[in-house]
Amino acid sequence: MKLLWVALAGLSVALLAGGSWAARSYRREMRTARDRLAAGGTVIDTACGPIEYAEHGRGPPVLMIHGAGGGYDQGLMLGETLLGEGYRIIAPSRFGYLNELPADRSLNAQADAFVCLLDALAIERAIVVGFSAGGPSGLTFAHRHPERTTVLILGCAVSFTDGRGQVDARRVQRINRIIGNDFVYWALSRFAWRQLGALFGVTRKLQEKLTHEELDTLRTIIEVMSPLSLRLDGIFNDQAQHMPRSYPLNEISVPTLVFHAEDDTLVPPDHARHSAGGIHGAELIMVPDGGHFLMVQHAMIRAAIRDWLSDRGLPPES
Repeated sequence: MKLLWVALAGLSVALLAGGSWAARSYRREMRTARDRLAAGGTVIDTACGPIEYAEHGRGPPVLMIHGAGGGYDQGLMLGETLLGEGYRIIAPSRFGYLNELPADRSLNAQADAFVCLLDALAIERAIVVGFSAGGPSGLTFAHRHPERTTVLILGCAVSFTDGRGQVDARRVQRINRIIGNDFVYWALSRFAWRQLGALFGVTRKLQEKLTHEELDTLRTIIEVMSPLSLRLDGIFNDQAQHMPRSYPLNEISVPTLVFHAEDDTLVPPDHARHSAGGIHGAELIMVPDGGHFLMVQHAMIRAAIRDWLSDRGLPPES
């Protein structure tokens, strides 16, 4: 990650030289981002309190559980990427993402809050999709509320939090230093986004293979996390949660599909093998490359998910 810090040092010098321009651009783009977030979500009263969510599309309902740095906006983007049209994507903002942390911010409480959201929307059961750091919430939901889970899908998802090594710890420390300041993250997302992409699990080697369109997608994924100050509580809460390897995955009874990239350096592929190996009958799709965001694999993964759902009586609505 030395390249990231070299880029950050050079960027700091450049921004200091053009400080007035940078300050105006930063304020304008943060204002635009906050306006977008304020207009895009809906807050609904539930038995668990107010919950912010957004939805898109028609068809079988999908509870889309976003990853770190997300919120309802990331959930909608993931739903469109992974499932496409023909499904009703329901994307809540998890605890601490674009909202305040509740007193009980545990994985059990988050799963129960999802049930309250489905109740408020009069949805009996849903396809549950957990992506990245949304994996523990998805696993907990399927285990705790199988009667509300039609099927479970896990994408590049965290399956356990114990046993992290020094490499993982250093990566988390680097990420926390970068995301702790809105201006620093904004500047890097504009002028050193390739280095950020590598830190977030899309290696520079993979980036060299991407088309211009795919690179634009990666850049959008990185930029849409701003302003990170509205998501920091959620990120730190995710880092504080504990999902042990010994979690009773064998008690999850719903049909499950797991997919992951072998070259994901943010959430190692062992997480996918752990989930698929522990959940009885789970199907596992491992792709050779694509990184954490499954770049170059979107069309294939989307087709595989839609076929898998159709085989289980959940085809997209025409």
